[in-house]
Amino acid sequence: MRDFAKLLDGLVYTRSRNAKLKLIADYLRTTPDPDRGWAMAAMTGAIDIKAVKSAAIHQMVAERVDPELFAMSRDFVGDLAEARRRTCRSRRRHAHHLRRDRATRRAAARAGWPDVGRDA
Repeated sequence: MRDFAKLLDGLVYTRSRNAKLKLIADYLRTTPDPDRGWAMAAMTGAIDIKAVKSAAIHQMVAERVDPELFAMSRDFVGDLAEARRRTCRSRRRHAHHLRRDRATRRAAARAGWPDVGRDA
């Protein structure tokens, strides 16, 4: 199951079609049956994943995560399905601000201005 999760994670973050095909081929080559069959069924849509209800996911998370942290996270994000999207979006936004701030400090240094972008 962890290998399948790693495969899905790799597929999400890989842009190249050929690299995605290599990830899938490597996974299928190294994974024994029946896991390989379950993975193929999940990736081709031949399995009914709708049977997994959000209440079941909520219960699994609640068993593994601090209840207060889970409650605060859920209040901040909304439902469980939005958690991944918002996290990725906020990481991209944070990276954009870091790049912009670095570029601003470099431009100020070239102009001979004092470094006001850092806390003293």
